[in-house]
Amino acid sequence: MPGRDRAMMDEAIAVLKQGRDLLEQISDEVFSQTLPPIFAATIGSHLRHCLDFYGCFLQGLAVRRIDYNQRERDLLIETDRRAALAKMAALIEQLKELSLPDDSVTVFVRLEDATSNQIWSRSSIAREWQSLQSHTIHHYALIAVLLRLQGIEPGAAFGVSTSTLRHRRVV
Repeated sequence: MPGRDRAMMDEAIAVLKQGRDLLEQISDEVFSQTLPPIFAATIGSHLRHCLDFYGCFLQGLAVRRIDYNQRERDLLIETDRRAALAKMAALIEQLKELSLPDDSVTVFVRLEDATSNQIWSRSSIAREWQSLQSHTIHHYALIAVLLRLQGIEPGAAFGVSTSTLRHRRVV
């Protein structure tokens, strides 16, 4: 596997591990707490959503057709912290063992929420890695807000993009 692809995969694994580490520190109650009217979603539902995207990526990679609309939406993952931790561990292992094709290989991605199953766009594996990481960090930022509203500090780096963290160290 080319070094750039391995580096992208290592970053994706690091982001998942960041989520795992957070889950190991919070209670089941915090994991499933809603804060109406501010948030109807839970930490668990945000996390499950992200894990579903990784699952769709891995499933679609084999056939070069990634459909993020085909998410599992497993209620157990978003309501049971231990199930979420197990799913994260499984995804991390899959990513560690994954052998990526050359990035010049085109993948097709079904446009999210497209009304037709026939609407696909061209992408690359690198672009999808970037998208997954950005998407996950975006949801981690929402999780960080939910935690802070409950008086729990997730850490200054949680839910912050790598480029922002680099910028903050430089400035």
